[in-house]
Amino acid sequence: MEGRKIPVTVLTGFLGSGKTTLLRKILNNKNHGKRIAVIENEFGASIGAENELLGAAQNATCVAQMYETSAGCVCCTGRGDLLDILTELVHNKEKIDYLIIETTGMADPAFLQSFFSVPILTENLFIDGVITLVDSSTILQMLQKPCAEENLKLPKAVKIINEVYEQILVADKIVVNKIDLVTQEIILQIEESLKSVNPSAELIKTTQSEVDLMSILDIQSFSLQKVLQKDKDFLELRPFRKHDPSIQSICFEGFGEVSDLNSFSNWLSSILKTYSHTIFRVKGCLFVQGQHQRYIVQAVHSLMNISPYDVAEEKSLVQDQKQESKQKKLNRLIFIGRNIPYEEIESTFNKHQLGTQIHVKIGDDDDISTFSPLSVLGFFICFWCILNPQGMWNFLMVDYFYLTCFILPLLLILGFRSNKKSSQ
Repeated sequence: MEGRKIPVTVLTGFLGSGKTTLLRKILNNKNHGKRIAVIENEFGASIGAENELLGAAQNATCVAQMYETSAGCVCCTGRGDLLDILTELVHNKEKIDYLIIETTGMADPAFLQSFFSVPILTENLFIDGVITLVDSSTILQMLQKPCAEENLKLPKAVKIINEVYEQILVADKIVVNKIDLVTQEIILQIEESLKSVNPSAELIKTTQSEVDLMSILDIQSFSLQKVLQKDKDFLELRPFRKHDPSIQSICFEGFGEVSDLNSFSNWLSSILKTYSHTIFRVKGCLFVQGQHQRYIVQAVHSLMNISPYDVAEEKSLVQDQKQESKQKKLNRLIFIGRNIPYEEIESTFNKHQLGTQIHVKIGDDDDISTFSPLSVLGFFICFWCILNPQGMWNFLMVDYFYLTCFILPLLLILGFRSNKKSSQ
């Protein structure tokens, strides 16, 4: 057992491609006989939502460990969080047979570098395969997404990545999902486009993320040499790669129930149709007045589905009527996109909500400490003082005592406060 390496399957794909649905099917399948550890990574304000969407699947007998990264996307701010979890799993690897990592839809697969650069991971884990899911109804447009650097005031060294392209490039198998939403002609165009990006990847066409598990687990398909042929800089450190900063995630949540499901559905459908070009993804869970089961909300652009949890899953989560009546009912919707009209959504959502008022959490993927101009000014002055100790004493303690004792600390405090506010 000491020399055994744990196989790792990476499920990736852009927002709404069907990753969580596929993960649920894997965990609910009793035939593979594996003890599976799962690491979920979510985007910004949607932290915590995936456990709800997985439902009882996270309590399946095959699930040995369930983790959710909380420090951001695994390809940037959350990479340290991922390494901590992987190290913990390695130390307890006798308890698991398999590891599945479900990435955020915004993830750049560059985080896979860690498996080849961190000794404890190299010695105990190996990538069995990278499975990329694509949404047939949107993939052609996403592959043509223009690079945004020229429209943003960013340093030339900063490269805005097309996550969809990167996810396809590194894939061993590409699950072409939701083919029921497009014509055969479009499917042929999708196949041609995908093969032009990654000619060696096997294409699996399906609907509802229905995939033969034998074709995606224990496949031993990942090859570093193959990836390096397509991306020679794959193992290079990429400190200046950045997600499109115009994309954000906003969470609307409140305790209570939706007064009428049909009315709520019509309202949400109207919002999605009006803002279909700027709202990429919606997901969440709802409680409805007079009904015991919860409802899952899933939407990609203007396509929407609201469906109840499986009865079996609800029984596993709510043991009896008394426990259900005491349970706090949290309605939560996460919107991901650009220029989301959160004030309009908040006010109109509240009209359908019975209970506490809906409140808003605004987050983004790169939740990383940056400095405002105020804090930069304060640090610049401090740095000058360190380089000129005698001048510091004469200048600050004698001539500008009040600057030292009051104004400089105030600059630092205001700088950090403004930075914290901007990241919430």
